[in-house]
Amino acid sequence: MKHNTGTQKRSSLFLIELMISIFFFAIASSVCIQLFAKAKLITDETSARNQALLQAQSAASVFYAGGGTLRLIPEAFPEATAISASASVTAEDAKNAKDPSALSGETLESYEILFDKSWTPCAPTEDAAWRMTVSVFAAPEEKLSTADISVFGMEKGDTVYQLQVQYHGPQSAGPSPSE
Repeated sequence: MKHNTGTQKRSSLFLIELMISIFFFAIASSVCIQLFAKAKLITDETSARNQALLQAQSAASVFYAGGGTLRLIPEAFPEATAISASASVTAEDAKNAKDPSALSGETLESYEILFDKSWTPCAPTEDAAWRMTVSVFAAPEEKLSTADISVFGMEKGDTVYQLQVQYHGPQSAGPSPSE
């Protein structure tokens, strides 16, 4: 009986080389899968931020069209629900003031709009994924209104986008300075 030690040696070497190659490709593929997963997560976050920006801009446009108020929000966002003024005021402010709308001479109105996963406005009973709050603070003596618009994720409750806009109302016509 003849033994082919040279052939066995070559096949062992080939198997070891094959195992090293498979191990290398397994590690490379796991790294690639992690990169693809991270890229998908970044894409989803960016898409959510872009949609939140568009919705916040829409709410800001409604604020401007309403003359610094939110009176047109129910028309633009039929699913919007009014939030009580006390829900938007901090606990310390509410403790120090009996009427939250009289805080520091400012009036307050707020709305909440819910969106589903495809950024379509939805009713509170549906499966909402995003929440936008629009609050307006108005100083009547300055004819200045400020709207705080915030978009939150419903799962984590994290802020996706915030926007603050101001509207300066027209001054009333009075006597000219030369008179």
